[in-house]
Amino acid sequence: MGPRIGNANIVTGPPHASCTSVPTLYQQHNNRFCITYSLASALFYCNFVEPAKWLAECARPFSQMDFDMAISELRELMQNFVPLIGLPTIYGRKTKRHNRFKREMPWDDLFCDITPYPTLVIPVLPNGDTSHALCVVDDLIFDSITQFALRLHADSVKWIFNDSIPDIFLALRFQTKIPFSPLLASMFASEP
Repeated sequence: MGPRIGNANIVTGPPHASCTSVPTLYQQHNNRFCITYSLASALFYCNFVEPAKWLAECARPFSQMDFDMAISELRELMQNFVPLIGLPTIYGRKTKRHNRFKREMPWDDLFCDITPYPTLVIPVLPNGDTSHALCVVDDLIFDSITQFALRLHADSVKWIFNDSIPDIFLALRFQTKIPFSPLLASMFASEP
């Protein structure tokens, strides 16, 4: 199963200390668009305006995919939409290196290691449910259930998940430039 609208807090407004004036451009309302809309809002904030629009337009098909397919498709789209940062570092899965260690990203790392690169975060609730996704960039949380980005701290996460801080099941930090293929370079060089 994949992230879907579920346990995110949409009944009460966020705590005053969590509020910012940075708009969350894409809001999911009653749709299951949290993966695409939270990342699209973060991309827009990072001045990747056209890629943000393209990603938001893909929300409906993404909401109908199973979890693994949605993550795989998202990784592929980001490489095409935003090649400057489109290759993610993946946390929460084993690496393909010979020792196959698992990269972890605890909340404290997100709270303390402020980065200008969008990090898609998929928490796992104590019952094992991955019911929501959000995106972190700079010191902001872009959550598609809010009108404005939230400040990046524990109180914001507690509010989103109804007074609990879930573990991070998977995180994708989009921070690596896609290498320009020599084949493509030769194709462009041979054009008149």
